[in-house]
Parts: sequence; C-alpha cells; structure tokens
Amino acid sequence: MEPLSESGLPRGQEGLHPRLAEVVRRHLEHPDRTPVPDHTVSAYRALLVALGPGARPLVLDSGCGTGEGTVALALRHPEAWVIGVDRSQHRLHKGPFRGLGAVRRAAGVGNAFAVRADVPGLWRLLAADGRKLAAHYVLHPNPWPKKQHMQRRWHGHPAFGSLLALGGEVTLVSNFSVYAEEFAAALTVARPALGEVRAEVYVPDPPLTRFEAKYVERGHPLWRVVARLGG
Repeated sequence: MEPLSESGLPRGQEGLHPRLAEVVRRHLEHPDRTPVPDHTVSAYRALLVALGPGARPLVLDSGCGTGEGTVALALRHPEAWVIGVDRSQHRLHKGPFRGLGAVRRAAGVGNAFAVRADVPGLWRLLAADGRKLAAHYVLHPNPWPKKQHMQRRWHGHPAFGSLLALGGEVTLVSNFSVYAEEFAAALTVARPALGEVRAEVYVPDPPLTRFEAKYVERGHPLWRVVARLGG
C-alpha cells in the first residue's frame, strides 16, 4: 500500500510544479474553447430563470458536493443568491437539495440554489454574460496529488481564466498543501496587482462542510487561500 502524507493523501508531488507559471500563462493567452456540455447550457438557462431579474449579489460554491456547505454559506450571506454547483446528481441527491431538475432550492433556505452542471462550463457561461461574483468558494476540490495531475487542478485548468473573470473574493480550502500553495502562486502570476498571494494554515470554527469536520476530527491540517479579485 502506498504510504500516506500527513493529510491522509497518497504521497505525490512535493513543492510547486516547475511548469506552473508556464501553464497558467498559456491558458490565459489561449482561452478554453471546449464546447460547453448541452446539459450545462440548459442548467444555466434554468438558473437564470430561477434567479429572476433582481440585483442580489451572487455567491458561488464550486464543486459543492452534497450542498451542505452551500446552505451554510447561504446563511452566512443572507443578502446574496448562493449557488452551489456540482456535476454529480448522486452527490446532490444525498444532501439538502433533493429532488429532480437541474436547478434546486433547499427547503427553508430561500437564497440557496444547487445546480447540476459542469463546473468550468458554468464558469465560462457566467463570465461570457459578464456576470460578477461577490464571493467564490472552492472548498476541498479533488487534490489530484500526483505531479502529472497538475493540469487537472483548477489553477492548471484551461478554465482558470474564467474563474478570474468572475471576480469577487475567492476562497480556496484544501487538505493538500501543494494545491493551496499552487493556487496562491497561480493567482500571483495571473494578477500581479494582487501582490504575493499566500496559502495559510486554516482551522475552521465551526467546520463548514463534512470534509472539514472529518479533517478536524482526524487532526489533519488544512490550508486556505483568500484573494480579492475585484469586480
């Protein structure tokens, strides 16, 4: 069995990927042109109908899993529409957004929505429409811990430019220190005006998601990156 790191992940990449800056710059110079899946386009249209014409701020919870964290964020941001997005119907059905349809609302929490869609596809559609976020949460993404996985991480993905275009205060949390450090470094490369963005040790109080509760219980360290990308 492969030995585990202190975060409980298989031991993989240590330190920043040597091609990180090159990959980030290439993706910013050559935006993602992969066709957005039809189901994501349909979900986006349904979301716009659900949100209506109001001018509430938008908060996005990308890769929301079961959506429990989305509900917690909706309570934290009562003035905003809080949108959780995940590609898994199975995960969403296990949480507070049970039911059918691409867009769902949590019972008793009127400002929380969940959307079953391709995450980078939804980013691109929002950005193409000029939508801006007040806040963007990227909580516990798949760590892809091996060195060859770097371009599967959000900061190494072709859609990273869309994440940047959405603006707002972006918060990433991970139990894989390299992921957080690379995300911070990618923001520094892409937005020099931010200065040096850093990853910090994060102790959730209280935990926002099941992942955080599990990691706290097991004593695993967490890292967080927070950056204000502006409007």
